[in-house]
Amino acid sequence: MTADRPSRSASRVPGERTTGDRPDRASSTGGPSRNGGPSRGFPTIAYTVVTAIGGVSALTFLGFSVAQGAPTVVDVLLWGALAVLLLGSAVHQWWFAGRAADRSRHIHAEITADEVDAFARESTGNVDLVRRLRVAYPGLSLRDGYELMQAHRQRTADDDA
Repeated sequence: MTADRPSRSASRVPGERTTGDRPDRASSTGGPSRNGGPSRGFPTIAYTVVTAIGGVSALTFLGFSVAQGAPTVVDVLLWGALAVLLLGSAVHQWWFAGRAADRSRHIHAEITADEVDAFARESTGNVDLVRRLRVAYPGLSLRDGYELMQAHRQRTADDDA
């Protein structure tokens, strides 16, 4: 089941605030930093540091078990695999996880309010609206889809009032 994308030819009024114009997002979720790369927030830094410490600790346990002499194969495999997984996870989070968030933010910024309204007319509820947006725009994160749905609900509530 695929959703047809509404036309992107909808005109925007200069100065009109769309769902993609949120200055608060850049600073809190990985907007560009001074060196041109994505900035890393506290949760990313904390996750990476704690995971790296766990990996180094696993290497330390592996080293102590080997240094004490006659380590079992299970000890070597267990602590070695744990160290590789933890250090690999830290490296992945630090270097690659920001790319998906950046891609989703770019997609989110391109989606107009008229496109969200068109999907909302076709959907049966909020969950279906977010699902349709994510199917129509691969790479759109669940969080950004939810924010688009929330902005749509706010606009329709303002229009009804």
